[in-house]
Amino acid sequence: MYDAVTTTKGANPAVPAGPAPAAASRRNSAWRAWLIALSTLAMVHCAKHEYNNVDISGASYARDFSLLDTSGKRRTMSDYHGKTVILFFGYTQCPDVCPATLSELARVRRDLGSDGAKVQVLFVTLDPARDTSELIARYVPGFDPSFVGLTGSDAEIAATAHEFRIFYQKVDGSSPSTYTLDHTAGSFVFDSTGHVRLFIRAQASADQIEADLKRLMS
Repeated sequence: MYDAVTTTKGANPAVPAGPAPAAASRRNSAWRAWLIALSTLAMVHCAKHEYNNVDISGASYARDFSLLDTSGKRRTMSDYHGKTVILFFGYTQCPDVCPATLSELARVRRDLGSDGAKVQVLFVTLDPARDTSELIARYVPGFDPSFVGLTGSDAEIAATAHEFRIFYQKVDGSSPSTYTLDHTAGSFVFDSTGHVRLFIRAQASADQIEADLKRLMS
């Protein structure tokens, strides 16, 4: 490109030199257009939110549920529009992960201050046989009075777990009633319009979750 512009200097007057500047102008215009496109892409990338947890915006799964709250009322995601929803699957007799996760989410909601009122935590039991509505009603709000527990029939829980790609499996104990469950330990975050946005890893810290929620709600 540089030679095409400069070789016209000192040329034989009989040789027309006019087209070279025009070609250079076209090349310069193309170069400027490429730079503008590159700058635009860079700005779009910089504007995109970077999260500590997994961004699953637009996922074809984890779209909705239809379950019962502890009063027996049918609930779906539309009931919580306007809230940033965190959905977690577990069971009340879980010895470690479930109480640890709910305690962490309670801390996050508390640390958000006034923005905590915009967050709704939902707990879905994977053990409807033992987790009665009465038990869930005592267990879940014990971490935070605003937390809501959800249940359903075995078929409804299985369908919801499938929709959210949640793995769960019974592990036999010393008696038929003392089994435990292996299950996916992460949580799903929905924005205020009811669209799934994030998957919170089980290893995420309260500070990381809080930072992600602040970005999402900003």
